[in-house]
This record gives sequence, C-alpha cells and structure tokens, in this order.
Amino acid sequence: MGRDGGCELDADDELVCWGDEGLIANLPRGPFVQLDIYARHGCALSTEGEVVCWGDNDRGQLESPSGRFVEVRVGLNFSCALDEAGQIHCWGDEDGGRTIPPRGRFTRLSVGSLHGCGILDNGDAQCWGIYEDHVRGPFVDIGAGHAHSCGLLQDGEIHCWGSNTFHKTESPAGRFERMPFGEVATCAIDDRGEVFCWGYLFDTGRVLDRRFRELVIGVSEVCGLTDDGEVLCKRIDDPDRNQVESEDTVERPGSTSPGPLAF
Repeated sequence: MGRDGGCELDADDELVCWGDEGLIANLPRGPFVQLDIYARHGCALSTEGEVVCWGDNDRGQLESPSGRFVEVRVGLNFSCALDEAGQIHCWGDEDGGRTIPPRGRFTRLSVGSLHGCGILDNGDAQCWGIYEDHVRGPFVDIGAGHAHSCGLLQDGEIHCWGSNTFHKTESPAGRFERMPFGEVATCAIDDRGEVFCWGYLFDTGRVLDRRFRELVIGVSEVCGLTDDGEVLCKRIDDPDRNQVESEDTVERPGSTSPGPLAF
C-alpha cells in the first residue's frame, strides 16, 4: 500500500503508477500478474513467477531472491514472497526480525509495516517480526497491518488481534467473502458485494453504496472497482467527524480497461 500514490496493471499487464516520484521512476517491464506497494517501493510478480521490485533501495528492499513465486507482498522497507513449495522468503530491513519468516508450508501471505503473517497449510495463522502470533483457524485469508492483524475464517467470519488503537480489531459481525486490508483500517465485502470498513477514521458499517469486485485501502481513502468496471473512491477528510466525506469517480493514468489495483 502506497501512502502517496498508487499502481495498477494495464490492459497489457504492464505497470502504470502515479504519485510519489519513487514509485513512478524506472518502472520494470512485464507482463505481470500481481503487484504490491508500500511508501516508496513496490514489487510485482511476472507471468513466469519472478519477483521484480523498484523504487527506494536504502534497506535492500529491491534485492529480491531468485526462484518461482506465487505471491509477493510489500511492507515498510522490506518485502516477502511465497514460493511454489509454500515457503516464505523475505528481504530488506531486518529490524525486529521482519525478514525472518517461520518455517512451515504456507498457502497465503500478508505483510504489514513491521510484521508479516501467513496461513499455514492446516489453516492456522502464523505471524512474525515485531508482532509475533500464532492464531488457530481455519483461515482462508490473512491481513497484517500496523500492530494488528485480521483473518477471514472459513465460515466467513472475521477475527482480528493485536493493537486496538483506532478500533482496528473491532470487526463487524456477519459472513464475508473477501477482506481487503490496509495499514490502519480493514474492509470486508459480503456476498452482496457491499463494503463494510472499520479502524482508522471509520465507524464500523457500510461505507460504499455500490457493489464491488475489488477494493484497496489507503491511510485515508478507499478505492474500489465496481461490477461495471468503474473505479470509485471514498476520501475521509476530517478525523474528528469519523466519517466518509466524499465519493469520486477516479480516472487512473494510462488505463484502457480495469486491472488489479494497489495503493
């Protein structure tokens, strides 16, 4: 997740980025199938399973390992990738053990600002770094943020743990299908495509009135791709009011068709 910009894959599966100079300079060429960004660096997964990173490299965050991978995630000055055998590899800033993932076979991966989490092949969640936890599942999705984590359980419920600053762990009741995750806020999409968010600047409740198939979360903004291919964003401008202030249709630079988003 970038704080001052975003990236997407265009119709040719090439990177298109905007905002911070660190994100838009010297973009690698694809085609790519997945990407993730945080602050001033990003990483993308090529169609051959290679991880390619760009942006700042003051902590070695661009020095990705060789091999074939199925997922890559980016945190504060470090990144991690899940290989085809289910092993997690991390590189970049070693502070707090964030680049030392646990042993085991994993099926999913998430990286926050100072820690990472993965879903083990038995469905449990295992986190490492400054915020180390083992939480029983079974989970089908996982998110690591700033001092907190959330998991989507097999039955559709959401369980969160860690710091409850900004009410980040107070997830709504209900059954959900997807759980887009941000640094200090989380959203969930139910089986009707409705979006519910909680955490920093959000009251727990429905925040977007359209049906969405994809969603990304920034520090003070939520953007989603609707069922009809339109990108809508909700910006939260007043921390004291704790509510969404505006809804905008966003034109992403270089776009000719909807593609995966990362902010």
